[in-house]
Amino acid sequence: MSITPFPRRAQMVPGDLATLQTEWLDHRRARGASLNTLSAYGADVTHFRTYLAQFDITLVQLASEQHINRWLDDGVLHLGWGRRTASRKASSVRVFFAWAEAMGYIRHNPSSEVRIKFRPRRVISPEMAALVPVIEAIGTAAPVDLRDRAMLMLLLDAALRAGEVVGLDIPDRPRGTARTPLYTVQVNSLRVHVRPKGDSDGGMETVGIEPQTVSAVRAWLQVRPQLAKDGEHALFVNGRGQRVSRHLLYTIVRKRGAAVGIPELHPHLFRHRRVGDVVEKLGLDVGSALARHACKATTVNVYGAHAAEVQRNAVRTQASLPEVRA
Repeated sequence: MSITPFPRRAQMVPGDLATLQTEWLDHRRARGASLNTLSAYGADVTHFRTYLAQFDITLVQLASEQHINRWLDDGVLHLGWGRRTASRKASSVRVFFAWAEAMGYIRHNPSSEVRIKFRPRRVISPEMAALVPVIEAIGTAAPVDLRDRAMLMLLLDAALRAGEVVGLDIPDRPRGTARTPLYTVQVNSLRVHVRPKGDSDGGMETVGIEPQTVSAVRAWLQVRPQLAKDGEHALFVNGRGQRVSRHLLYTIVRKRGAAVGIPELHPHLFRHRRVGDVVEKLGLDVGSALARHACKATTVNVYGAHAAEVQRNAVRTQASLPEVRA
């Protein structure tokens, strides 16, 4: 029995930041980090390396807590970063240095004590009674209208993320002819299959959808050939017959919201409202399952503001004060 040898690692200067960054990202990729996560981590650490290069620092052992603090201060004071953005960038650098410490390149993580305070953003989406008219106001004659109705119904019904909606493939796409589909709608079984967030091993999650959502998807499928290019596997396509982008989806939702008096509407608010309503009516367990959060604490943190608003409404409507006469 032959043993496959491990590949030889390229020779490098011990502690070279650029080389360590590549090795670190490879490590994160091997452990299942998503492409979006890798891109964000890479951009943040690259920006920090560029800052250190001003001081001719290219080794991880020479980076200090003072350098990190000055980098973050420059970003906030001179580059227009919000404190939330600075906190995210500090988190990326902290993860990188924690890995470098674990691998033995440094003995102390210089970012371990760096913290940035900011007020968490509380998102309260429009009520269901306001979101439904957004969809109702969309026509049913033009192909793009049927497309938009189907996309918004999926956003609201299945609580899908924007990337999941634009990533959907046609239900009957032949297998083995292209990449394995990440997301599909099964119109016969009233289900949507999506890949878990950050998963790169082919896992799949299933979300149930209602018959009215399936009807909207079927109506779009009937006219989809009028827009889709030959060989295009995307369920939702743009005017050029290619897959709808996240940017276009955001534009569509904003436009449809403005048409009924809800400016600055964006796709995530549909998901937020749906999950929030389920948490309110069926409890945290069911809401967390619909949101497909790996940890219930995430559901609590994200939808805690909605739960508080529900409590305030309950007090006003069910425990209101008696009328105080003048």
